[in-house]
Amino acid sequence: MFILGHLETCLLILIFFYGAMNKASEGTSSEVALIKFLFNNDDKYSNDALPNLPGKPVNLTIDISLRQLLMLDEKFEIIELNVWIRHYWRDEYLVWNPIEWKVDRLTVSPDKIWKPDLTLYNNAEKDIQGFDQYGKTRITIFSNGQIVWLMPAILRSTCKLDMRFFPFDEQICNLTFGSWAYDQSQIDLFPKNPTGSLDSYVINGEFVLNSFVSVRESKKYSCCPNPFVTVTYRLYLQRKGNFYLYKIILPGVLISLLSCFSFILPPSTGERTGLVITNFLSLSVYVLIVSDSVPPSSDTLPLLVKFYTILMIEIGLALLTNCIIIGLDAKSVPVPKWVCVLFLNNHKKNIFRMIKRKFLSKAFNVVETGNSNSIHRNNFEMSKVDKDKIKLDKKEEINFLELNDILAKKLKYTSNVAEENGVVSSNQNYKIKGKWSEINISELKSFYESRRDDNDVNYLEKINEYLNIKVREKNIQQDWIKVARSIDRLFFTLFAIMILCSSVYIFSYASNKVF
Repeated sequence: MFILGHLETCLLILIFFYGAMNKASEGTSSEVALIKFLFNNDDKYSNDALPNLPGKPVNLTIDISLRQLLMLDEKFEIIELNVWIRHYWRDEYLVWNPIEWKVDRLTVSPDKIWKPDLTLYNNAEKDIQGFDQYGKTRITIFSNGQIVWLMPAILRSTCKLDMRFFPFDEQICNLTFGSWAYDQSQIDLFPKNPTGSLDSYVINGEFVLNSFVSVRESKKYSCCPNPFVTVTYRLYLQRKGNFYLYKIILPGVLISLLSCFSFILPPSTGERTGLVITNFLSLSVYVLIVSDSVPPSSDTLPLLVKFYTILMIEIGLALLTNCIIIGLDAKSVPVPKWVCVLFLNNHKKNIFRMIKRKFLSKAFNVVETGNSNSIHRNNFEMSKVDKDKIKLDKKEEINFLELNDILAKKLKYTSNVAEENGVVSSNQNYKIKGKWSEINISELKSFYESRRDDNDVNYLEKINEYLNIKVREKNIQQDWIKVARSIDRLFFTLFAIMILCSSVYIFSYASNKVF
């Protein structure tokens, strides 16, 4: 009994496998027979003939599923996309009874049937023109004659870019599909949906895809009597500004602001122009990077190019201004009155200083030339001063510290003489007091030794004249230094405002952009 039970089980398994294999072979044989029936009869079907009934066009439906935005080349204005292309049409000659043939669909090679010559009109790939050259994906045929051709493809299309607001720009790229050989009376093309499919879209790191719409258009060309139908898929792209903001724009702003700090450095250091030139060269490197990213078009100038052009002009002006300030700092001629009014303290003090200097210059001339009558009249007082402080001898070396006190008393005496003549000479006291220590003693000594003569008073007069000239030159130099510092403060503020305004100018276009 045990053996008989096992025999029954083995027999049932054999019967099951035999039936399955028989059914599979029957299905396979049915497909082979159906393919032979449909395609081996040359009188019935030709893959070169339109699969439509006489007087009716082939209704071709197209659908594009965007998989990935691979590249948008701004320089050459080319967009590269990974897409899935779906064709749908009906072949009137590929119809059969699924009950009779026991097959409801066939999957065949694309070479066996007629295929539409759908072409990307704005194709940028020189080696591939039609979709049938992208690959040999198989075609599915249903029993009612409906045909589905699914095909992946890498499309390279031209895309006219509007770079006015680069890098905060929005672009519209078109993919225009249509038949190249068949007009509307032969193939009527329709989009499957008002928008392309984004179900499998991979998000791009540089662009945001706002929409992907389809537009059908019928257009007549001069070559042919009938119009041609095209379906255009439009991609609305918006550039993300993160990369350009942190890698291109902010470094340019910081480099330009560093040029403003050149006005803080003292002109005597000699590093001011070096700093500005270094910043200018650094900015030139970024300009080269930007130039490689934009198309060489003269129609529009990108916003980023405008921004860097403005920055380079500002840095160039900063370099020119620094050269002028360095020249002012080294001037030795008296400061003009209008320069004093503009740059030295406030206007009231400047006007007072000009009036004071006018009278002091007259007093200085009076003291320099001297009033011979007054000097002779008071010659005994000068002699008393000389005897009280130091006895000058041609063979003895002068004690210059004591000479300081002698000249101070002498200048006080000459000031009293000038006051008697109605001239204010307080400027002389100002010039002498606290200034002699800045004069090189060895230089003064050599000057004195070269000018000595028998008259000690003449020695003092010559030394006094020399010291007055030195003090006057020192005052002039200090005035120019003050003017240079005032101009430094002015242009530091001015250039900082200019650079900030330039930054606000470019960022104002990015107020509603994606970051």
